[in-house]
Amino acid sequence: MFKKFLSYFIPLNTFKQKSTVNKTLEVTLENGKLVLDSGNAIILMEVCSVF
Repeated sequence: MFKKFLSYFIPLNTFKQKSTVNKTLEVTLENGKLVLDSGNAIILMEVCSVF
């Protein structure tokens, strides 16, 4: 929960891996949303938390 709040101020890099098709794949938490950056495309995903 704290990471999601902090992501509104600075993007948090959560996962990074090299790929054969794209140079790198990165998953970043920005503005409370997960962002998948593949070098060729950027995909935004909503983060839902159930309490």
